[in-house]
Amino acid sequence: MTGLVPPAKSKALARLYWSLVVSTAFAVLLVVATIWFAALRQAEDEWVRHTLSVRNQIARVLTLVERAESGQRGYLLTGREMYLAPYERAIQELPAALDEMGVLVADNPLQQQSVERVRQLTIDKLRELRGTIDARRAGNAEGALAIVNDNSGQRMMDEIRRLVAAMELEENRLLTQRQMRAATFGALLGAGAGAAPAGDSCRRRLGQLADAAFVSGTRCRPRPTPDCQ
Repeated sequence: MTGLVPPAKSKALARLYWSLVVSTAFAVLLVVATIWFAALRQAEDEWVRHTLSVRNQIARVLTLVERAESGQRGYLLTGREMYLAPYERAIQELPAALDEMGVLVADNPLQQQSVERVRQLTIDKLRELRGTIDARRAGNAEGALAIVNDNSGQRMMDEIRRLVAAMELEENRLLTQRQMRAATFGALLGAGAGAAPAGDSCRRRLGQLADAAFVSGTRCRPRPTPDCQ
């Protein structure tokens, strides 16, 4: 007899070999999937941060417009220049704030349209505020109040607030969606990372069994008969 390993042992080794091949392939797929889910999770986290930035910028634009209006009202009531400080700061910061909001929503055509509408309404509102302030400075308090009582400025503020509320609602929807996706990818990433040690342990065990079976088979190899020596 010249076989190194008995048939039964040979079949067992073949099964162990293919089990090792399958477990190794599974481990490779697991590593690839883990890397992929990690990349997806990172991308979604970045989108979440982006959405939060958009929300903050929308709120900032509205706050600046409201400060400008508040400063105008204080001045109209008192005639004192010190009350115009919030107005002056707001009109300096609003152009950049509106531009930044436009940049942040460049990926969303619906939000871009809203930004342009808010921009135009803000320009109109600031023009109305400037008109009342100029009239008050010129000593025409009645003319300033007439502009205010026209209610066109209030209608513009109402429309700005409506548009801002709609934009915030859209960003809240996107935020919820992106947070859910990030959580899902995070859970899949955690599952993949948790399964990796188990797969590695299985491969090591299969390798040990294969080595043991081979050693056992070689020990069972028949010794040569005198006629074969």
